[in-house]
Amino acid sequence: MLALFSAALLDIMTLCGSGFAAAPVAVDPALYPRLATVSVPKGVGDGVVRVPVPVDLRSPRDPRDGSDLAVLAQDGQPLAVATVRGQAPIDRVPVRMSPTEDPDIWLLDPLNRPLDGLELDLPAKEWVARVAVDAWATDHWQPLLDPVLLWSVPAGAQRRIDLPATSSTAMRSKLRLRLVRLAGPNNRSPRVEGLLDTAPSVAPVELSLPVTQSVLEESGWSRYVVELPRPLPIDAVRVETDEPVFEREVDVALTAELVPGRYPTSDGTIRRVRLGGASLDQVTIPVTDEPAELLVLWVQSKGLVPLSIPTVTVLMEGEALLVPSPGPGPLTLLGGADPGTTATGDLDLATPELSRMVQATLAPGPVQPNPAWVAPEQRAGLAEPGTVLDMRGMIWVHDVEGPAGLVRIVLTPDVLADCKLDHSDLRLVDSTDHQIPFLLRRRLVEDDLGSLPFTRKEVGPQSRLRVRLPT
Repeated sequence: MLALFSAALLDIMTLCGSGFAAAPVAVDPALYPRLATVSVPKGVGDGVVRVPVPVDLRSPRDPRDGSDLAVLAQDGQPLAVATVRGQAPIDRVPVRMSPTEDPDIWLLDPLNRPLDGLELDLPAKEWVARVAVDAWATDHWQPLLDPVLLWSVPAGAQRRIDLPATSSTAMRSKLRLRLVRLAGPNNRSPRVEGLLDTAPSVAPVELSLPVTQSVLEESGWSRYVVELPRPLPIDAVRVETDEPVFEREVDVALTAELVPGRYPTSDGTIRRVRLGGASLDQVTIPVTDEPAELLVLWVQSKGLVPLSIPTVTVLMEGEALLVPSPGPGPLTLLGGADPGTTATGDLDLATPELSRMVQATLAPGPVQPNPAWVAPEQRAGLAEPGTVLDMRGMIWVHDVEGPAGLVRIVLTPDVLADCKLDHSDLRLVDSTDHQIPFLLRRRLVEDDLGSLPFTRKEVGPQSRLRVRLPT
């Protein structure tokens, strides 16, 4: 196994140095419903680039091996890639510390290790500090990391500093740690450990979404509903609020529909406290439910004013592709295929080395429909017109215009008013009265139609109300 790995590593380093990477097996673009274009800046086409996978190419069915994705070179030929996902476990390593004349500035020697991060602690029950890191570059200190807020209180802590990924020798030389103590002990030496990722890591993907409904229920819990664009592999949700100080119990769930009378249970606590003039936030809650289209957040408000929460941020495990020798570009990133569509190779064995050789991170452009894609129902003939419908049995007809392919048709109130409750009398036909297959799906959150005009007429013992629905 060691010999195989060494051979694979030598091979990929040789390929990167030569500006050419062996292509995988052929890729059929018709199997990938979406694509994004990736521009390659001048001067990086012969090295290793990182391409983050956009949210619009993600789904709960994403395989960890990236076999639902493919990357095509400028000439349309597939490129060999390695897939990186999520946060890797870390190893803790010692760091040699040397004091300076300033008690808040320390020199760190990583002992020739390419550190991925640092963990800092101060000997106190409560402390808050802003921490910046510089790297020694031949004859001067060069900023490596802008000041970040670190803290530790009895309710929780944030003590990790993530260092930027770079192959620069500055990462292997002296580092300088600068402290600005906001709360806690003065002139007390910090404890610092080096952090090494055991495999390449990708930062979580964040997506900000509006709260579409907020209701204070009789139970004393405030319910906040967020409509997701589609089921997503969500790992956590971060509450966004401008409230200055708070501490509330919370419950969060992913669900396909709102369940009346559901009594929430506490999944944890969110809080914002002030210490040393800084706001310390613990507002991220893990999500363990299966992906669904609604995110429901309950916040305990009994005896308290409900929190104003206009938006939330959902967090998903990050995913990126490492591409050696991509060429001049532009590249085409294909996605949305079934797991196992793209064959994987031995390049994943070299991901730690490839990650440290990255010359640039290339942000894909907007995700768009792939014009070469052929939908499964079309390949199988499922979407082809069926038998002719006898239209004499239909009371009304409504024309529908739209693009070719799979579309969503929203049923308006006037259509729903004339249908049976189960919509079993609804049909879709083409211009020649051939029936078109469709899937009927109810909306998970009903529209609020507001105040509607109505008339009332008394007929014997009955009161007849007639409501005019908007078209």
